Amino acid sequence: MGWNGVKIDSKDIENHIRKVSMYELGIEKENILMLVQDNSLDHWALAYEDMGHIKAAIIRVKWDDAGFCNTKVITEEEGPTAIVVPTELLDMLTPTENQYAKEWREDCYLISKGVTAVIREFRSVR
Repeated sequence: MGWNGVKIDSKDIENHIRKVSMYELGIEKENILMLVQDNSLDHWALAYEDMGHIKAAIIRVKWDDAGFCNTKVITEEEGPTAIVVPTELLDMLTPTENQYAKEWREDCYLISKGVTAVIREFRSVR
């Protein structure tokens, strides 16, 4: 999944994030269970239902000088960078066997407890 850009007003960002997430993840509106923006304003976290499982994704947001909102959806199974995610969202997720998703969840829990960075062996800072 690559970056997608569209020119929108910043007040429409949440609606745009929902539409992009539905398109990229192949889900319906009712499958979005929780959507939250982190304090940095450039990441959103999403809990969604997919075939009976509750999973997570992050949506990266970058605004360019021309006023375009560029977004990228990254599922937990793709091993995104850990961000501040409310524990309420993390607690909603169903168990997974995917190693990237497990590590992402663990890292997000640590960050929610105040850890500033998580370094995993043979990997970059997340």
